[in-house]
Amino acid sequence: MGIYVALLGVTMLFAWFWRCAECQLAQEIEGDFRVNAKQHQIHLLKRNFWIAMTFFPLYIFNAGMYYVGNDYVNYVKEFDKISNGGLSQMDIAYVWLNKLVIHLGLSFQFVLVFLCLAAYILFFICIHKYSENYPISFLLYFIIGYFFLLNLNQIRQWMALMLVMLAYQYIEKKRVISYMVLIAFATMFHFTAIIMVLFYFVLSARYKLSVYIVLMLILAPFNLFYNQLLRFLFATFRPSYIGSAYMDKTLQVDMFMIVAMFSVLMMILFYYDTIVVSRIQTIFMNAFFVALLLTIFCGWIPEVTRFTYYFYLPMIFLVPNTLLKEKRQSQRFIWLVAIVGLHILRLLRSAGGWGLVPYDHIWLH
Repeated sequence: MGIYVALLGVTMLFAWFWRCAECQLAQEIEGDFRVNAKQHQIHLLKRNFWIAMTFFPLYIFNAGMYYVGNDYVNYVKEFDKISNGGLSQMDIAYVWLNKLVIHLGLSFQFVLVFLCLAAYILFFICIHKYSENYPISFLLYFIIGYFFLLNLNQIRQWMALMLVMLAYQYIEKKRVISYMVLIAFATMFHFTAIIMVLFYFVLSARYKLSVYIVLMLILAPFNLFYNQLLRFLFATFRPSYIGSAYMDKTLQVDMFMIVAMFSVLMMILFYYDTIVVSRIQTIFMNAFFVALLLTIFCGWIPEVTRFTYYFYLPMIFLVPNTLLKEKRQSQRFIWLVAIVGLHILRLLRSAGGWGLVPYDHIWLH
């Protein structure tokens, strides 16, 4: 796992330089500093340099992975099936990407090259747009496990998730058409993104605590009928899954994840008045509450974790942005250590089954 720790360290270091350069440019604009064009151009070049330095280690590491993660071999098999004229059951945009690579006479590795390029560009746009502390956002992305679960495994949903994250801004701006276009595109990479259509109308409101308590009381009994609900949902929405290994799964609760999420919940409750003054922060907070409800009370939903991704990822923006409003550095440190520490415990417990080691790169072959 040392190589992943090193990658995170390099990413956070370069992201810090990126953020510093960004702040310098912002101060020029806000303060109306009288800098000459040449000096301003130098500052822009510095900012762009640190963006590139943050981007390329992640991109090269990800796009060049070779039989890393549990899903790599399945994607290779799917690529071979498509290249031989077989019918793929994967989502249409991902199939189109495979066909493009095949048409260009390239190997499967270029599916990763193209997909990672698009997904990382979207991710960096979201980091720039939503985060006020880039290094901490990258840290949180790693320690909640999404870099390992998505970037190195579930690459189709990673792409869908990045499109959904970009769409969050349109909830704040009340641009429903732009939002729905991005969600439709995300659904073409992974069908689970369709759930976000409904939440355009849900995430932007301010709710009383009693609303969440009522939802908990409504959702809790559903877990008692797990098997019946599972059969109904598969028969209705995914008939191809009937008789698959998914039908044999039992109801499970990830207590380590729930405890980690409660650390974020405590922070939200402590800084609630600070959060709700910002519309986008309120949206991220509501998304977190949806993720919490799904994790604790909706184990009966097939592959519920995949739906949770869309609502929990905004945590990587919500946490650093909220803690920056805390003037006491010691208090910020305590909150961050608690949140990071509990998520690391969950990560260490789960990551062993994700096929992450040994890491191998295409350049070594």
